[in-house]
Amino acid sequence: MQIHFLWHMHQPLYIKDNKIDMPWVFLHAIKDYFDMPYLIDKTNSRATFNLTATLIEQIKIYEKEPLRDRFLSLWIREPHQLNSRERRYILKVIRAVNSNLIINRRLKELLESDLLSDREFIDLEVLFMLSWCGRYLKEELREFIQQGRYTQSDKEYLFNRLIDFIKTILPYYRKLLDRGVISLFTTPYSHPILPLLLDMNCAEEANPNTTLPKNPIELRDDAILHIEKSKKIYKETFNRDAIGLWPAEGAVSSDSIALYNRYGIKYIATDEEILHRSGESNHHRVYIKDEVIIFFRDHALSDLIGFKYRFLDIDRAIDDFISQLPNGDRDIVSIIVDGENAWEFYRGGGYDFLEKLYLRLQDKMIRAEDIQDTTQLEKIASGSWIYGNFNTWVGDSEKNLAWEYLFNAKAKYLNSGVKDSRVDEKFLLAECSDWFWWYGEGHYTDFAEEFDELFRRHLIDIYSLMKADIPSELFIPIIKEKRPSFIDEPTNPISPTIDGKFGSIFEWYGAGLIDERKIYSTMDRVKYIEKIYFGMDRENLYFALYGDIKSIDKIVLFIDNKTIELTKDCNRDGIVVKTDTIIEIKIDKSIIKKDRVSIKFDLGVEIVPSFGELSIDKNCNYLDNWFV
Repeated sequence: MQIHFLWHMHQPLYIKDNKIDMPWVFLHAIKDYFDMPYLIDKTNSRATFNLTATLIEQIKIYEKEPLRDRFLSLWIREPHQLNSRERRYILKVIRAVNSNLIINRRLKELLESDLLSDREFIDLEVLFMLSWCGRYLKEELREFIQQGRYTQSDKEYLFNRLIDFIKTILPYYRKLLDRGVISLFTTPYSHPILPLLLDMNCAEEANPNTTLPKNPIELRDDAILHIEKSKKIYKETFNRDAIGLWPAEGAVSSDSIALYNRYGIKYIATDEEILHRSGESNHHRVYIKDEVIIFFRDHALSDLIGFKYRFLDIDRAIDDFISQLPNGDRDIVSIIVDGENAWEFYRGGGYDFLEKLYLRLQDKMIRAEDIQDTTQLEKIASGSWIYGNFNTWVGDSEKNLAWEYLFNAKAKYLNSGVKDSRVDEKFLLAECSDWFWWYGEGHYTDFAEEFDELFRRHLIDIYSLMKADIPSELFIPIIKEKRPSFIDEPTNPISPTIDGKFGSIFEWYGAGLIDERKIYSTMDRVKYIEKIYFGMDRENLYFALYGDIKSIDKIVLFIDNKTIELTKDCNRDGIVVKTDTIIEIKIDKSIIKKDRVSIKFDLGVEIVPSFGELSIDKNCNYLDNWFV
């Protein structure tokens, strides 16, 4: 048995008004984009990495013009130079930090404070940035971290250290590539769903129940530009031709594979569901179609790393993973996972988990270019890595409206007779899969409005470059709902009997509800807790956890900077837990010292709420003060 890890690194192009509008490339650069290949190198292992062209472009911007980043340009200023709007934006980004990354108690206290002095604000900014640093950087900055209190000059020092560090990232990938430690793939330029650009009917082929957008236009010329542009950026960066790629979202069709072959691509990857829908069953083989070698992602094993093992102790998680690997001599297991977003949910940023995993599997790990044994694939179904269809990006009203705006702009451009490379570039950026991912149902982010604006801005720029009238609808957000669809707020006080059962229908009437099934619903295969009911009365907070209760083997409450270990049936220290068909929990408000606290539960098999923590103002109107 051999195991092929393919780590996919991607961020859309966040540029608006010549500025990088959101800082996620920078934050992942100081953590994941270096630590991930470093761990392969450190453990003498082998793996494949995928770097998208838009990610590479933005890393290069940070190398030379870091203050083009909107967040960094504000972060580096002295606090008294910021107006209220700028300060709110910095706080919005900082408060989005996952609790697993928080570097120390001081940062947690500052995050919970509503009023900060300028000196405290600097501490908050510096500790936030240090929290995002990966293990390698934290070791380099050990003495600086130990300071604990910081000045403006300290912040400027940290800024310069981080920019110097980012300059080493792309050369490091090239070094590992040259040494044969890794294979390095890329993705068509802006991470488009290429089969939909070639033929929107692919969506209906993959799922006949899909509602297609109106008046679709074939975007084959754009699909070709995506491939050509990404290959050009790759060669400029790594001094060799790109021969492997991860099609954005693992989206494939027979037409797209033929196109990849035409442009010299030798390796691609997609999900096992595509193989099964193509009439084959063994996804622990590597196949070849139209001279292109295809890796099929082991969905279950990949999702265990992406979504489940963050809840388990490291040794238990690794033992579980290894126990599920096949043992045939010809078996090749493809583990294909987002290489950046999962790790902020792991304790320690995932570093210790990956290091131990690699050391256990070291002699079995391979790169893409180590493959020698392939099986001929006669046909391939159209689809993506999510459910084997394209419904994450097309089919509901918001997603389709975005496509229709894109098609309208393209029709206007084609009919104008104008040929402008700047317009072509804007179309490529508007075709990024990320915009459509956040529209409609299925996913939630606090930055949905920013994503929506970036998409519409590309289309507005297209009309401006054509010197054409800009349709008024492009100035209206496509996203109509700001509140996360998986949370219903409480509507009135509750005082349920805590007995581990749903009693009278009125007990939890008016409670808030977190629908865990809607969180990561397209990716998680197993959710143990399906729903969380929550509410309060004058004296107590109440929670009810509904789902696969028999699988819960522990309850740990994180509250008020404390970790409290509970059992499934206990009454102590102001907390009551009863378990029968559900888990019911009552927390006496008197044990909560602060007015505002954050609460989450570690249940052994998962931590809930899945999005992080539920923050509560225990003394104010409950309708306004429960939030993520």
